[in-house]
Amino acid sequence: MHQPFAQEQSVVSEEDIRAETEEFKKRLQKVYSHQKIILFVQELLGDRYSITTEELRLASDDEFIKLLLAVINNDEKALPYRIEFKEGYLYVEGYRLPELVIAREARTANVGK
Repeated sequence: MHQPFAQEQSVVSEEDIRAETEEFKKRLQKVYSHQKIILFVQELLGDRYSITTEELRLASDDEFIKLLLAVINNDEKALPYRIEFKEGYLYVEGYRLPELVIAREARTANVGK
């Protein structure tokens, strides 16, 4: 007969949670730095002015995470791209994504559509 081990309950303080969250943010920034996200978006665009959700090809979970971070950071100033949200969702490479358009900022768009 299987008898589960009694687990000790530990109390986690707000300070412990805050410290762990900060450590996670630091590790995340090392892997997914602001510059890496910008480079990823520029690679998605290639020589194009814009790209839609339907045209995206995500090769890995890593690219999916970078896309999410690009969307989250969209409100930051001085980004070389902007993201416009449309209505609805699409499945791309198995990921459910909002319909959106990623475009170069006008001041950085030296190439045509």
